[in-house]
Amino acid sequence: MIEITVNDRLGKKVRVKCNATDKIEDLKKLIALQTGTRQAVNFFLKNLF
Repeated sequence: MIEITVNDRLGKKVRVKCNATDKIEDLKKLIALQTGTRQAVNFFLKNLF
């Protein structure tokens, strides 16, 4: 399992745990459940190092 830290536009940080083999669609659904948003389609994922 890997842990991904997600920032929403309001400045709230959420940590989401998922498997390395999960698809991006599954990850977006997990983020939507954790943040409480309705649609998982509206997420933009970016790599920030």
